[in-house]
Amino acid sequence: MAYKLKFAFAAFGMAFASLVMYVLLHESGHALVGVLCGASNIRISIISAHTSWCGGSFNAITDSLCHAAGSALPVCISWGAMIFYSKSRKSLVYQMTYVVFFAVTTVSVLSWVFLPVYSMYAPLPQTDDVTKFLNTSGISPVLVS
Repeated sequence: MAYKLKFAFAAFGMAFASLVMYVLLHESGHALVGVLCGASNIRISIISAHTSWCGGSFNAITDSLCHAAGSALPVCISWGAMIFYSKSRKSLVYQMTYVVFFAVTTVSVLSWVFLPVYSMYAPLPQTDDVTKFLNTSGISPVLVS
């Protein structure tokens, strides 16, 4: 029974930590493009999952890149970290960290597959990065999927 309880606490803790880490990396992806476009006074909020800045020189390409970078940065880091994954390590926390964070970031990619297709049949909320990317880039939803 002690193992099951330890596993449950570890799973809950890793899920929470992975979500917080994903939000931080997601918003950092937006902020990175903002910095590259000359923005200043960049603020990242993990609680409200929002990034804001002042200024910057954006065009259709960099604006589209900004929307895509939110999902791209955590996915690239997660998939890059898999290079260092060691199946031989027996630590439960180690194993769960990799599994949960990889799952969270991989599931986030699904929105980039399904929402563009859905957008062809019904309007999407205008607050989503995928919708903003589709609106600013002008790329066909089929190509994005």
